Amino acid sequence: MIIFMNTEKINGTPLSLEEIHSVLLDMMKKFAAYCDVHGLRYYLVGGTLLGAIRHHGFIPWDDDVDIGMPRPDYERFLSLVEKEPIGNNLQVLSGDRGTLSIPFAEMVDLSTSLDRDTSDYIAEKYQILHLFLDIFPQDGWPSTDAECEAVVKKGKKFLFDVQNSRAKCFHGTSLFRKIAKTPVILFERIKGNKKIVHDFCSWAASVADYDSAKFVGSITCVTGGMGERCDGKNTRQLLKVPFEDAEFFVPGSYDEYLCGKYGTNYMELPPESKRQTHRMRVYKK
Repeated sequence: MIIFMNTEKINGTPLSLEEIHSVLLDMMKKFAAYCDVHGLRYYLVGGTLLGAIRHHGFIPWDDDVDIGMPRPDYERFLSLVEKEPIGNNLQVLSGDRGTLSIPFAEMVDLSTSLDRDTSDYIAEKYQILHLFLDIFPQDGWPSTDAECEAVVKKGKKFLFDVQNSRAKCFHGTSLFRKIAKTPVILFERIKGNKKIVHDFCSWAASVADYDSAKFVGSITCVTGGMGERCDGKNTRQLLKVPFEDAEFFVPGSYDEYLCGKYGTNYMELPPESKRQTHRMRVYKK
């Protein structure tokens, strides 16, 4: 099992946000080319989809990339990259294969190093030290609102367990949180991060078939609640849109998705006080 441990000294040339965007865009192009060669479906999600529609590229203050893959393509992708890597210095890790401590996949650029403020709260053996693309499996959802709400509730409980299984003891934003979190963290450590992630991934994949489900969306990263769920037929009708100097696929349900995640006024810029990055410092080796 591959785990990147936070024992190396961060060094190299610091990258500006513009330079980070350049590296991420190159990673996106290589990922998309790999998918094209192997006939794999993917589409932009999260803030990357919002950037594609509102800015025709990166959100100017964003510093990561979110990609969705239908579950059948995601599983095939994970198998393919074990035998045929995407490229030099690029490596795919996933919770599904036990090489990542979260329930989705990341493609990391080994020629970069990074440090981030959230590392203060994550156990060292679970920290990723390279610039990355998040790759989220997209699963089928149930057909009724009540069943979908139950999926959200269970998914968020799994995410809570995953978060605490990765957390450092005696760390928190206040003395109360430091004390209150510790018993929860110790309990989740007994269950084990690897088992929690494995059970989460297996359950999410079993909810419904992506290609026939009435609704589809992310379950293993259901942070947007019911906003993650979109009409399956529309979502599966993929479109290509401009993104910086390239084009990438987006779901046909992009408006429904962005309204659910960000509100109906998603095309309006947020106030400057809410234009936040992921507080990463990235270096080129």
